[in-house]
Amino acid sequence: MMPITSGQLQRARKARQALAARFLGDPAVRMIDIGKVGGAIAVRIHVDPHAPPSARAAFPDRVNGVPVIVVAADFQPE
Repeated sequence: MMPITSGQLQRARKARQALAARFLGDPAVRMIDIGKVGGAIAVRIHVDPHAPPSARAAFPDRVNGVPVIVVAADFQPE
């Protein structure tokens, strides 16, 4: 597995910022972060698992060359 380069991380940060500006106001979106998926860096959009599939269809597959992964998750305080 190849390590993540600083250039890849920089692109992922810019992609996350662009997605946050566009989608964090959406009530179905819980969080947007950066993580590794299958050994590669990706931006993950965490959405309400009860959101309709049409809400998930609005998200792009890639931003700034970085894959975008949609994760259905319901975060609750512990």
